[in-house]
Amino acid sequence: ASTIVGPSGHVVAFEPEDNNLACFRRTLEKGPPNIKLLSLAVGERDGTMTFDRRGGAFSGRLVAERNAAFDAVEVQVRTLDRLIAEGLPAPNLIKIDVEGGEGSVLAGGRQLLAHGRCAVLCEMHPGNNRDGVNRAFAALKDAGYQMTLLRGGTITDPLDTDGTYHVLARQRSTHSPR
Repeated sequence: ASTIVGPSGHVVAFEPEDNNLACFRRTLEKGPPNIKLLSLAVGERDGTMTFDRRGGAFSGRLVAERNAAFDAVEVQVRTLDRLIAEGLPAPNLIKIDVEGGEGSVLAGGRQLLAHGRCAVLCEMHPGNNRDGVNRAFAALKDAGYQMTLLRGGTITDPLDTDGTYHVLARQRSTHSPR
Protein backbone atom coordinates (compact mmCIF):
# COMPACT_ATOMS: atom_id res chain seq x y z
CA ALA A 1 0.00 0.00 0.00
CA SER A 2 2.86 2.36 0.78
CA THR A 3 4.33 1.89 -2.69
CA ILE A 4 0.96 2.33 -4.38
CA VAL A 5 0.18 5.67 -2.69
CA GLY A 6 3.72 6.89 -3.30
CA PRO A 7 5.82 9.28 -1.21
CA SER A 8 3.09 11.94 -1.05
CA GLY A 9 0.41 9.44 0.08
CA HIS A 10 -0.28 8.05 3.52
CA VAL A 11 -1.14 4.63 4.91
CA VAL A 12 -2.69 4.17 8.34
CA ALA A 13 -2.56 0.67 9.79
CA PHE A 14 -4.31 -0.63 12.89
CA GLU A 15 -3.04 -3.54 14.95
CA PRO A 16 -4.30 -4.39 18.45
CA GLU A 17 -2.29 -7.55 19.19
CA ASP A 18 1.16 -7.18 20.82
CA ASN A 19 3.00 -9.91 18.84
CA ASN A 20 1.78 -8.56 15.50
CA LEU A 21 2.47 -5.01 16.63
CA ALA A 22 6.09 -5.83 17.52
CA CYS A 23 6.67 -7.45 14.11
CA PHE A 24 5.00 -4.54 12.32
CA ARG A 25 7.14 -2.01 14.23
CA ARG A 26 10.34 -3.90 13.33
CA THR A 27 9.29 -3.85 9.68
CA LEU A 28 8.65 -0.11 9.84
CA GLU A 29 12.08 0.66 11.36
CA LYS A 30 13.65 0.37 7.90
CA GLY A 31 10.46 0.79 5.94
CA PRO A 32 8.83 3.70 4.19
CA PRO A 33 8.07 6.81 6.25
CA ASN A 34 4.50 7.19 4.93
CA ILE A 35 2.98 4.49 7.18
CA LYS A 36 1.38 5.38 10.50
CA LEU A 37 0.76 2.42 12.82
CA LEU A 38 -1.87 2.74 15.54
CA SER A 39 -1.96 0.23 18.38
CA LEU A 40 -5.69 -0.40 18.50
CA ALA A 41 -8.56 -2.26 16.90
CA VAL A 42 -11.27 -0.70 14.77
CA GLY A 43 -14.87 -1.51 15.61
CA GLU A 44 -18.43 -0.37 16.11
CA ARG A 45 -17.88 1.72 19.24
CA ASP A 46 -15.02 3.22 21.20
CA GLY A 47 -13.92 1.35 24.30
CA THR A 48 -12.14 -1.80 25.37
CA MET A 49 -12.87 -5.29 24.05
CA THR A 50 -11.47 -8.78 24.33
CA PHE A 51 -9.13 -9.93 21.57
CA ASP A 52 -9.21 -13.73 21.16
CA ARG A 53 -5.77 -14.96 20.07
CA ARG A 54 -6.76 -18.54 19.26
CA GLY A 55 -6.67 -17.91 15.51
CA GLY A 56 -3.13 -19.23 15.20
CA ALA A 57 0.14 -17.43 14.63
CA PHE A 58 -0.42 -13.72 14.09
CA SER A 59 -4.18 -14.03 13.99
CA GLY A 60 -7.15 -13.35 16.22
CA ARG A 61 -10.38 -11.43 16.51
CA LEU A 62 -12.50 -9.29 18.77
CA VAL A 63 -15.08 -11.21 20.82
CA ALA A 64 -18.03 -10.12 22.92
CA GLU A 65 -16.78 -11.52 26.20
CA ARG A 66 -13.68 -13.03 27.74
CA ASN A 67 -13.58 -16.76 28.37
CA ALA A 68 -10.96 -18.38 30.61
CA ALA A 69 -10.74 -21.29 28.15
CA PHE A 70 -8.88 -19.24 25.53
CA ASP A 71 -5.88 -16.96 25.21
CA ALA A 72 -7.21 -13.42 25.21
CA VAL A 73 -6.16 -9.86 25.99
CA GLU A 74 -8.04 -6.59 26.40
CA VAL A 75 -7.46 -4.10 23.58
CA GLN A 76 -8.46 -0.53 22.83
CA VAL A 77 -11.14 -0.18 20.11
CA ARG A 78 -11.98 2.98 18.15
CA THR A 79 -14.46 3.76 15.38
CA LEU A 80 -13.38 5.03 11.99
CA ASP A 81 -15.85 7.91 12.25
CA ARG A 82 -14.44 9.07 15.60
CA LEU A 83 -10.83 8.79 14.41
CA ILE A 84 -11.65 10.90 11.35
CA ALA A 85 -13.55 13.45 13.48
CA GLU A 86 -10.42 13.73 15.63
CA GLY A 87 -8.22 14.56 12.63
CA LEU A 88 -7.20 11.30 10.98
CA PRO A 89 -7.44 11.93 7.21
CA ALA A 90 -10.42 10.28 5.53
CA PRO A 91 -9.17 7.35 3.45
CA ASN A 92 -9.57 6.72 -0.27
CA LEU A 93 -9.46 2.97 0.39
CA ILE A 94 -10.17 0.85 3.45
CA LYS A 95 -8.75 -2.68 3.56
CA ILE A 96 -10.47 -4.85 6.15
CA ASP A 97 -9.20 -8.24 7.35
CA VAL A 98 -10.60 -8.72 10.84
CA GLU A 99 -11.55 -12.41 11.04
CA GLY A 100 -15.30 -12.04 11.29
CA GLY A 101 -15.62 -8.47 12.59
CA GLU A 102 -16.27 -6.86 9.20
CA GLY A 103 -19.74 -5.65 10.18
CA SER A 104 -18.45 -3.92 13.31
CA VAL A 105 -15.72 -2.05 11.45
CA LEU A 106 -18.17 -0.78 8.84
CA ALA A 107 -20.82 0.08 11.46
CA GLY A 108 -18.22 2.30 13.11
CA GLY A 109 -17.64 4.04 9.77
CA ARG A 110 -21.23 4.87 8.79
CA GLN A 111 -20.51 8.58 8.27
CA LEU A 112 -17.41 7.80 6.22
CA LEU A 113 -19.35 5.39 4.02
CA ALA A 114 -22.21 7.87 3.60
CA HIS A 115 -19.80 10.30 1.94
CA GLY A 116 -18.89 7.57 -0.55
CA ARG A 117 -15.38 8.87 -1.11
CA CYS A 118 -13.59 5.62 -0.37
CA ALA A 119 -13.55 2.13 -1.76
CA VAL A 120 -13.63 -0.86 0.58
CA LEU A 121 -11.59 -4.03 0.08
CA CYS A 122 -12.84 -6.60 2.56
CA GLU A 123 -12.07 -10.20 3.39
CA MET A 124 -15.34 -11.88 4.39
CA HIS A 125 -15.52 -14.76 6.85
CA PRO A 126 -19.06 -16.19 6.75
CA GLY A 127 -17.96 -19.32 8.60
CA ASN A 128 -16.66 -17.36 11.61
CA ASN A 129 -19.44 -14.83 11.86
CA ARG A 130 -22.42 -14.97 9.54
CA ASP A 131 -24.02 -12.03 11.35
CA GLY A 132 -20.88 -9.91 10.85
CA VAL A 133 -20.88 -10.61 7.11
CA ASN A 134 -24.57 -9.78 6.84
CA ARG A 135 -23.99 -6.56 8.79
CA ALA A 136 -21.05 -5.63 6.54
CA PHE A 137 -23.13 -6.12 3.40
CA ALA A 138 -26.03 -4.19 4.91
CA ALA A 139 -23.78 -1.24 5.84
CA LEU A 140 -22.30 -1.12 2.34
CA LYS A 141 -25.67 -1.51 0.63
CA ASP A 142 -27.27 1.17 2.82
CA ALA A 143 -24.47 3.57 1.85
CA GLY A 144 -25.06 2.89 -1.86
CA TYR A 145 -22.07 0.66 -2.48
CA GLN A 146 -21.93 -2.06 -5.12
CA MET A 147 -19.97 -5.18 -4.24
CA THR A 148 -17.85 -7.18 -6.65
CA LEU A 149 -16.04 -10.41 -5.89
CA LEU A 150 -12.32 -10.12 -6.51
CA ARG A 151 -12.41 -13.49 -8.24
CA GLY A 152 -14.96 -11.98 -10.62
CA GLY A 153 -18.67 -11.27 -10.70
CA THR A 154 -21.08 -9.53 -8.42
CA ILE A 155 -22.45 -11.00 -5.24
CA THR A 156 -26.05 -10.73 -4.13
CA ASP A 157 -26.18 -13.14 -1.19
CA PRO A 158 -23.22 -12.69 1.17
CA LEU A 159 -23.63 -16.16 2.67
CA ASP A 160 -24.02 -18.02 -0.64
CA THR A 161 -20.36 -18.90 -1.00
CA ASP A 162 -17.81 -21.46 0.11
CA GLY A 163 -15.32 -20.28 2.70
CA THR A 164 -13.55 -16.95 2.91
CA TYR A 165 -13.79 -14.55 -0.01
CA HIS A 166 -12.83 -10.99 -0.90
CA VAL A 167 -15.09 -8.14 -1.95
CA LEU A 168 -14.31 -4.79 -3.52
CA ALA A 169 -17.06 -2.28 -2.74
CA ARG A 170 -17.44 1.07 -4.46
CA GLN A 171 -20.25 3.55 -4.23
CA ARG A 172 -22.48 3.54 -7.26
CA SER A 173 -22.15 6.52 -9.54
CA THR A 174 -24.83 9.12 -8.88
CA HIS A 175 -24.72 10.62 -12.34
CA SER A 176 -25.12 9.12 -15.80
CA PRO A 177 -22.38 9.14 -18.42
CA ARG A 178 -22.98 11.61 -21.25
